[in-house]
Amino acid sequence: AWVRLGALQLDRDISVRSSEVGGVGGKGAFALVDIAPGALIAPYRGEKLDMLGLLRRYPRLVKKRQAEVMAAATAAAAAATAGGARSGGAGSRLAPSTALPEDCPDYVWRVNDNHFIDARSPELSNWCRYVNHADEPWTNVVVRPAPLYILGGGVSLFALRRIQRGEELLCDYGPRYWEGREAEVRAPSVAGLGARPRCERPR
Repeated sequence: AWVRLGALQLDRDISVRSSEVGGVGGKGAFALVDIAPGALIAPYRGEKLDMLGLLRRYPRLVKKRQAEVMAAATAAAAAATAGGARSGGAGSRLAPSTALPEDCPDYVWRVNDNHFIDARSPELSNWCRYVNHADEPWTNVVVRPAPLYILGGGVSLFALRRIQRGEELLCDYGPRYWEGREAEVRAPSVAGLGARPRCERPR
């Protein structure tokens, strides 16, 4: 029978086990039941942070933002010197050499500009932290703002299409997750997609 309503539960509906996504030997979330398209899969649980809390926890984001502002200002000044040509968004991305290491917010999802959910702690989160990234057309999960009656808002995972028993759940983390990660392999096959998780993370 297709699962249509209600959040899916670990062990009953979902299994967390080894995944070959990205070829890094990490974990993934797999369906133990068939899931109907559009079905609520589960809310993304974790610690709720505002912008200040996010920057305190991940101070490298401050440096990242400062670098973006400085690069944009430099590009604008150069364009003005060259006759007022538009910069075309130069400086909006960091070079791989300035990518964020261990304190990168890999498990953070953005709800809005001042509401983030951080699932870095397994004890304070749920199995959704193990949902891996995939590019289209391999995604089968979409992350959307959750209704207020589900954990007071936040974001939840929904089935993008029919998901069959045994399939790994895969969603698109969004382009900002990959800023500074350009060197990571994103092969056009499920066995070689992306790295580790996490609505853009963060946008």
